[in-house]
Amino acid sequence: MQAGMLAWAWQGAAGPREVADCIATIIFDGIASTPSGYDDASAAIAAANEAKAQWEADAAERLAGRRGEILAAARDQFALRGFESTTMRDIADAAGLTASNLYRYFESKEAIILQGYIDRLGLVADSLEASDPAEPVGAAGRAALLGLADVLTADRSAVLEMMAIARNSDQLLAWGRARQYTVIARIAGWLAARRGLGPHDARPWLFAQNL
Repeated sequence: MQAGMLAWAWQGAAGPREVADCIATIIFDGIASTPSGYDDASAAIAAANEAKAQWEADAAERLAGRRGEILAAARDQFALRGFESTTMRDIADAAGLTASNLYRYFESKEAIILQGYIDRLGLVADSLEASDPAEPVGAAGRAALLGLADVLTADRSAVLEMMAIARNSDQLLAWGRARQYTVIARIAGWLAARRGLGPHDARPWLFAQNL
């Protein structure tokens, strides 16, 4: 009701329905939302979009920084106690966090070590899914693998450290394999869609597992 009354009282280029839509969207979806029909329609909306993009970039930077601090604390604890004996509370204490806050950043101690690696593997699926449908499958696969190789090479020391820890923990290896399966499933789904293959065709899975 308030949105409707404000819409009628608002004197401007937009009609009452558009103004009501804008107000309702802000009420229900938040100030960072852009109502339908208002994309780049005014300097105010453009400024709001710019501010939203900056907020998202700042949040991503803070998240990456905090994750790095947690990873450094986890490495120290794993070196001190061993992976199997280290708890999430040990890591939280070392990072200056409560245990509940730590779970906002990582779901488990396995994720602290291997989530970055799984994310890197996910870049292969991201590249394939974003590839031009007209591009040959082999060319798209090669480009995806070369992209992954570049990322792993740039992070070589971190990758080697993750692999060294994982080799000594059956628990960690099992966690990594389960998450890796989700990436393989995405790659297999991409190939099946590109080739028009049915769900029972094993070839996409063979391709994905060997890519």
